Amino acid sequence: MASFDLRHESWIPVRYAYGTSGSPAVGLADLFLRAHEIADINVPIPPAAAGLWRILYLITARITGLDDPDDWESYNAWKPARNRAFNTGHFEKKSVDEYFSKHADRFDLFDHARPWLQDPRLAAECSKSTGVNKLAVARATGNNLVWLSHDTDLAPDPIPSADAVWYLLTWLYYGPSGKITARTVRGQTESNMTAGPLRSRISFHPLGRTLYESLIAGLIHPAHYDDGKDPDLAPWETNTLPDPLGLPPFPNGLGAPLTSQFRHAILLSPSPDGSKVSDARITWAWRQASREVRDPYLIYDTAKNRPGVYARYAKLDRAVWRDLDALLLQDTGPGASQRPVVFSTLLDIPHGVAQALRVRAIGFDQDGQTIDRQWFTAITPLCSP
Repeated sequence: MASFDLRHESWIPVRYAYGTSGSPAVGLADLFLRAHEIADINVPIPPAAAGLWRILYLITARITGLDDPDDWESYNAWKPARNRAFNTGHFEKKSVDEYFSKHADRFDLFDHARPWLQDPRLAAECSKSTGVNKLAVARATGNNLVWLSHDTDLAPDPIPSADAVWYLLTWLYYGPSGKITARTVRGQTESNMTAGPLRSRISFHPLGRTLYESLIAGLIHPAHYDDGKDPDLAPWETNTLPDPLGLPPFPNGLGAPLTSQFRHAILLSPSPDGSKVSDARITWAWRQASREVRDPYLIYDTAKNRPGVYARYAKLDRAVWRDLDALLLQDTGPGASQRPVVFSTLLDIPHGVAQALRVRAIGFDQDGQTIDRQWFTAITPLCSP
């Protein structure tokens, strides 16, 4: 039976700090166990990195115990606890092992019952597949001109499983709206979907001297989202699959805003040995709209011609660090912009960490439906002491 265990397979490219030797790619378990030795992760597709960071933040909160809004109702109590985590300097092996053991059967990309971040029901609910070329965001599909890539739907090349993970994350966080493969649920057949939660947006992430520092710096106070009714669970932490015709989860904690706002449902078809993905089904995940959940790594701008705010768009023709004022200031004046929530918590971290902290921007210039113009990433320089 095909298997690709994301805990132990080498699929996340990393760059080690301090001249530490090691393999160029690791699985999730080693990523956390060696986070204090790793300088950064080198994801080949920036939009997938934006999704991966959010998943890693949630797992970090779980492992460190900084995730429960009931335990940490007061920010003044949570702040010193996070600073103690900074001072510890590494993840406790016991906590890492316990977390990944608890969810041991949920991190297999091809698990029959609960494939990671996928919906196994699509094998029956979609009468046909979408195709592996559609999954790979840079490939030509359908009637697109073949010189856009050397791929055709008549003879699609399978994708290595490690690469397929990046396409899966890109679709879940940045997937388009519009027509897609039809899905039938309890007699209702639909073939349209809404856009992913980060579609066409730019997000900002704190970057420390090590991956460990980056992950702790990226945490937010869990009670910031303590206003929902649903359990604080990521998709791989739940014991049941969601009802596609029901209401999307509304958060009580960090699980929903970071990992449960997806609008697409996906199912990958593996090769017999699990080394490659040979086909995919991509369709809608929900028929009803999600309640607004603000992402803690996005800038929000005040709309000029209508009430409310919207997340700032990624623009290829706009200099990335023109947004620096919106990251640093709580209020940018008339037509105010609101900085990402995560930056409000960085005022209280240990001085040595703060002094070395940088910011990474990850953007994907897209329209709402079909056009992916370009993705990009940038990092602020390290200031001299």
